Amino acid sequence: MTIFTLMALTGCVYPIIFENKLTAMFFQAREPEQLYIFIIFIIGFAAVLTRIRGGLIILGITASMILYLVWGHYIPGLFGHVAFPNDFIATILYTDLDLGTFGFYNEVNCRLVSIFMVFAALLMASGLGDLFTAIATWLAGNTTGGPAKVAVFSSGMFGMLSGSPVANVAATGAFTIPLMKRIGYKPSMAASVEALASTGGNLMPPIMGIAAFLMAEILGIPYLRICLAALVPVFLWYFICFSSVHYYALREGIKKWRPSREEFMTVIKA
Repeated sequence: MTIFTLMALTGCVYPIIFENKLTAMFFQAREPEQLYIFIIFIIGFAAVLTRIRGGLIILGITASMILYLVWGHYIPGLFGHVAFPNDFIATILYTDLDLGTFGFYNEVNCRLVSIFMVFAALLMASGLGDLFTAIATWLAGNTTGGPAKVAVFSSGMFGMLSGSPVANVAATGAFTIPLMKRIGYKPSMAASVEALASTGGNLMPPIMGIAAFLMAEILGIPYLRICLAALVPVFLWYFICFSSVHYYALREGIKKWRPSREEFMTVIKA
């Protein structure tokens, strides 16, 4: 990993050190030859990171897009395109301010998303996520299909802090999935309820998925308007989740769950 870290640092430092040369590059007919070396560094690092975080499928899709850009002019018919010069491809992948590695999307991530993620991390460190789970247990624990409704409530409230389905499942699923299985939910159903409820975290204001920040930036409207527009779909999402687990519990004859004091205190102290 040290090698890949050095590749990433080298690829990121180059635009800073050679800023003047890169600026002059846009007014010339060709690009500096050493630029291609740093393109290989940064793309190689991005490929490794994509493989680790996104898996082979995402890496394969990304690689196929790059290969299509390079050799797509050999494809006949409707799916072919004109041949792009290597200089143009290098600009698109590395230095372009709209589509490149350091372009618009990375700018939004650094300028907006990172701030909200730090804010969410501070709230989580304060124990607010555990409080949300305790509140959900108090509200829905003693109703029909209680643990499933706790999963829906807690995932919705936790989504306000994380905006990440994976973080949602990790935080609330460790408590709700075993409880759902214990009172009669099938393991597949318990996992499905938690996954579905946690996925709604991307829609739950104020900390939403990165797509919400991109929408605000591209459309040029305040992020608050995106949050307000999300209220209706997120309400419908969780209303359907709540209704589904309720009627599933009625159909399967799943009894109410009355959490003991020890279980409730375990949630609060988790």
